[in-house]
Amino acid sequence: MNARTKAFLARFAFCLALLLILTGIYYWQQFRTADSAVNAQAQTSLSVLSGSLDHHLSEAELSLQRFAASAPLRNFIKTAEAETDAKALDQNVSGFGLPGAIPGGGGVFPAERRTASFQRVRNRPKKYAVGG
Repeated sequence: MNARTKAFLARFAFCLALLLILTGIYYWQQFRTADSAVNAQAQTSLSVLSGSLDHHLSEAELSLQRFAASAPLRNFIKTAEAETDAKALDQNVSGFGLPGAIPGGGGVFPAERRTASFQRVRNRPKKYAVGG
């Protein structure tokens, strides 16, 4: 090989190496740009999703609070507690022979004692759990 060919191949190899380095840098820059764009879009989508989910959960919470404070529900709870307490009272007196059971009375309190016990059940303070 003569000197001209060697000089040409040396310059050509040098230029190819530089071109390869510049191509690698350009690829890396484009990759980082695309990655940051995708990350920004994902973050925006996540923020929108989080905001809408928070909005829907707030609406559900408000509707549950309204339902928990509604008069029909309070009336239902009052009557259900009174019925449950009365059934438990009758069962305890008649079925298990507790003191105060009237022999031959079928487990029923006299009328004045029964009304007094129902009045205690109705006048008992109620506790409502409302999250907030």
